[in-house]
Amino acid sequence: MHGATGAGSLLLFLPVLGSGSLGHSLLYLGAFAVGSTLAMAALTTLIARAGQRLQAQTLSKLRQSMAAASVVLALVLWLRA
Repeated sequence: MHGATGAGSLLLFLPVLGSGSLGHSLLYLGAFAVGSTLAMAALTTLIARAGQRLQAQTLSKLRQSMAAASVVLALVLWLRA
């Protein structure tokens, strides 16, 4: 996931650079870090709970389908470039 963000991580520093205040910069970076961590934890929790409710065979088929879909998506994006 992180590799797919592209230049998004560079945009993170625009408010920091434009702030002019060390306190505001640190507050922004701290809030971003906490918010990102909470969002990743929430997503992981949702995926784990969904995985617990699925039967093993269904989960295996879902994993295979997602892997195949990601390969097809990567191929389409690569061919468009």
